[in-house]
Formats: sequence, C-alpha cells, structure tokens
Amino acid sequence: MNRFLTNEQLVYRRKLLYKIHRNPNKYYNYNEPEIWQEFLNKHFGVDSCRYLVINELCEVLDLLNHSCFAKKPNNARDKREREALNNYLEYDLLKGKKASVTSINYAYGLCSELKLNNKRIIAFIKKQIGREAKLHMLKGPEIQKVIIGLEAWQKSQDRKVNKAYLNWRESCFMKNQLEMFGEKLPATS
Repeated sequence: MNRFLTNEQLVYRRKLLYKIHRNPNKYYNYNEPEIWQEFLNKHFGVDSCRYLVINELCEVLDLLNHSCFAKKPNNARDKREREALNNYLEYDLLKGKKASVTSINYAYGLCSELKLNNKRIIAFIKKQIGREAKLHMLKGPEIQKVIIGLEAWQKSQDRKVNKAYLNWRESCFMKNQLEMFGEKLPATS
C-alpha cells in the first residue's frame, strides 16, 4: 500500500479543486468564505476542500452543478485514500509551503531599492538561510527571514544616507557661519 497519493491522484485532485473553485455556482451561491465553510462543514465535516478525498471532491462538484448522482460508496477505498491524503498533508506541512507572490514581490522590491544584482541576492539568501537558492524558490518561513534581513539592511542604508546628509548639512552650516563672521575657510583640494 502506498503511503502517499500517486502523481495521477494528485493531478486529478488538483484538477477537481480547480473546477470547484472556478465554478460560477460557487461564487453565485457561496460568495462569502464563511458561507462556503459552513456548506463544507455541513456536508463533509471540514472547513476546506483541502481535506477532502477525490470522491468527496467529485460530490462537491456535483452539488455545485446541481447534478446529484447516486454513487455507491466505497468505504475501504476512501479509507485508504484518506490515509494517503493525511500523510501527504502532514508531509506538505513539514516541508513548508511555498512563499506567497506578494512576499516574493516585496522582497524583489527591497532588492531593487538596495540595488542588488542576482549574484548578490543569492549570496545574501545563502547568508540568511544557509543554502543557495533563488528568491522565487523559497518557502514561506525562509522568505520571511530574507525579508527581515533586507529590511534591516535597508534601515542601515537609510541611517548611513541620513548621517551623510546631516554631516553635509552641518558642514554647510559651519561654512555659512564662518563666512558671516568674515573668517576665511581653509582651501580644500
């Protein structure tokens, strides 16, 4: 017996999830997330389609399309599939979720503000998380570490810029003060 879902089952499951979430009846009848969760909880005892096996996903799709087929339940098969799905979900949680597009875009924005090229970005990521990877390949917790590091770097850059500006402003002020009292400034080269 396979501990995880097969690749074919995973692909079929993703296709069913796609069909469910793109179904116009879902958005017409269950436009609020709370209503959708209540529907799933009432019919299947879960609050997300993520926890449903393939047969249950087919039932959800049938309910959304208002075509209720009398399916003969296969409890032994469902039990094996549920076990495999639970193993897959546990494994997925252990390895971490992929970072969100918003986080990745934010990190790229910070990199562009700091004027980092790809080589420097990869070196920075290696320093932060301990392995070489491109920014878009990071998992959620890893991208958070990188973002925290980039924000700290940006703050230190801002402090340096502010300090340089204050030094320049102070030197201009001193020059003006000296000139007001008629003292000559030393020649600068």
